Amino acid sequence: PPLITLLELYGSFGSKLLACGCDNVVECQAEEAVSVMEAAIASKQMTIIVCKCASGNIPVPVITLDPVVIRHRFMQSIEA
Repeated sequence: PPLITLLELYGSFGSKLLACGCDNVVECQAEEAVSVMEAAIASKQMTIIVCKCASGNIPVPVITLDPVVIRHRFMQSIEA
């Protein structure tokens, strides 16, 4: 069965989907996404999941390598 997952950053999307004829629309917070996804798969019905989360990325260190060097290292690693 098809499963559509949407990440919504703002606004109410689920009510619009219900109005369009989508029978199984679930809105959840990011923390609930795993359990909601498991329940949707177990239901064996097409389910649209609207997972609301905060925008942004986690802080990560800046990659200081040149893109050519990164590609070269990648190519070497997959040849091994």
